[in-house]
Amino acid sequence: MSLKIETEIPSQDTPLVASFLPEPQVVTNQDLVEFIAKNNKNSPSLSAEDIRRKTGIIIRHYRQPLGQESDSRLETIPCMAEKMAKALLLQKGWKPEAVDLFAVITTYPLGKENNISGVVSGRLNISHAETVDVYAGCVGPVYFLDKLRRIGYGDKDKILAVSVEHYTPSLDPGLDMAVFSDQKSGIAFEGKDLTLEDSEIIMKPSRLITFPINKEDYPEDSWAMDMPTGSNNFSMKGFEVYEAIRNGPLFGLIKYLTMKNPESEALVPHPGSGKVLDMIQRQLQKIGLSLYVSRETLAQFGNGAAASNFAELGAFLKSPKGRTARNIILAAAGAGMAFGAVRVVIKKR
Repeated sequence: MSLKIETEIPSQDTPLVASFLPEPQVVTNQDLVEFIAKNNKNSPSLSAEDIRRKTGIIIRHYRQPLGQESDSRLETIPCMAEKMAKALLLQKGWKPEAVDLFAVITTYPLGKENNISGVVSGRLNISHAETVDVYAGCVGPVYFLDKLRRIGYGDKDKILAVSVEHYTPSLDPGLDMAVFSDQKSGIAFEGKDLTLEDSEIIMKPSRLITFPINKEDYPEDSWAMDMPTGSNNFSMKGFEVYEAIRNGPLFGLIKYLTMKNPESEALVPHPGSGKVLDMIQRQLQKIGLSLYVSRETLAQFGNGAAASNFAELGAFLKSPKGRTARNIILAAAGAGMAFGAVRVVIKKR
């Protein structure tokens, strides 16, 4: 099923804006089959259907053509964040100087002296905002909202957060390339329109997912989760990760938030893979929740890591169910292993 991206600018009184902008290079499963066969002789033989069956993905979006040397993240990440922030400001009808908190959520830091949110806020004249970089892998958006709930914000505060990932430079030719997309997404809301009522992050330390990151590269005052680092390239043990999610605390967190507020209407997950979504849907049937657009967004846009949750939220809010929903749970699992969930209540629709 193909998901249509709505490009209309919503009215400025939309209380919560969540949007995503796909990267330009569309890569099909057949494209990957041919590329992996040519560039990784040790990879098991795969067909396009094998990839769809294993991942739930039909196409993914890269920033650069498949096989082309990637531009540096020093260039791409701020550019992606700038473009996403511009779109959100336009959608909300905000002037840049009106923003009170501006966050950039991503996985890979650009160096201790390269505060991404500071760079982008300077380019866009977001001149009066507190700025923060957030580093928490796939759990980044939920981690950000959990931290924001605990710190607190005022009714008049205008909050702008973008999630951007340029993942492909760290992927070896293989199945990981079939899972991840380069992606940008974000949210914008005013404090009076949104309540973060409950949230929790649980860590279960493991090295099932590791990153080529030096923790000393996190800029000062970043919001950074303790993720496994030190590998030469991105590494993920797919089956073990699936089992860790299946047997871990993610569903317990979702069930706990639902029991605290039975009015919860929908779950917006980080769509890691088709198998993970199938597992989550089976568990959700026990508590009366459903997934709505998750399979379609995963199939057409892939796993955008830290950019997935807000992209998924944007697609959900444009769906028939999402246009009226007020009580939504965002959830994610990722490197750490980390498991997180947050309940978002939109005060008016």
